[in-house]
Amino acid sequence: MEVNLGQIDGRESFSFEDLFELPEHEVGPLKCEIRVQADVTSMGSRYLLDAEVECDIHGECSRCLKDCVTKLSTGFDIIFQRSGGDEASGAGGEGDYVLLSSEEEYCCDIFPRVKESVLLNIPMKILCRKECKGLCPVCGNDLNIEECGCEREQTDPRWVALDKLKNSGKR
Repeated sequence: MEVNLGQIDGRESFSFEDLFELPEHEVGPLKCEIRVQADVTSMGSRYLLDAEVECDIHGECSRCLKDCVTKLSTGFDIIFQRSGGDEASGAGGEGDYVLLSSEEEYCCDIFPRVKESVLLNIPMKILCRKECKGLCPVCGNDLNIEECGCEREQTDPRWVALDKLKNSGKR
């Protein structure tokens, strides 16, 4: 995903949008559809890129194993500095600061930043909804549809002695 800074000549700013998917080897069994909306503003020999990233993550619910879609919104800022500009006052502020070489003075690849922004914000567990009850660990019934009646309060026999101490009141 390249940004053409040559589009800004004679203007103060421009906007662009792009849609793409992350390659499967990047996100494992998930499918990520990404929408990027960015504004580029000229500040002399610098350019401020303000990007908003929205992602639809298709995967399995971690509790009930049904297919689901999770929406993710994130963003980032980058300041691009053309070579030959005032480099001393460049770094500062909240965004990243990138010095452009003469070869990339007009075209910059922001795909690594988009990918990083998405990968760092993917939740550890994908859920179909927050209140998903999941599957019964005994019989495998979907607890979102109906309760199964299985007794799930099974104590690990290795903890029985500790439970006896806890219940006897001794500390």
